[in-house]
Amino acid sequence: MKGPEIPSYRDVDVLTSIGISTRGSVVGNDSEFARMLAILSEIKKAEANIEVSFHYYRTTEQKIEYLHFDRTIINKITTIEDVKKMARMSVWVNN
Repeated sequence: MKGPEIPSYRDVDVLTSIGISTRGSVVGNDSEFARMLAILSEIKKAEANIEVSFHYYRTTEQKIEYLHFDRTIINKITTIEDVKKMARMSVWVNN
């Protein structure tokens, strides 16, 4: 988009991606899942095509935990248990 009149994300059909990165691990960490729920709940309110990914850097093991939520998943999440079971999670090895 260019120009002085840039429309709101609500007025255009566009996918917005948000990436959140931190150190540590989400595995077995309910406080992190609670933070994810809070963030996803706010994003749900935007009523836009937004996807979110969380990256947890486990530096001692050189691994990255990657959790992804697209809009259809975000719309279904209401509890921490939903976050845990609906996340598309993978672990990357950082060589």
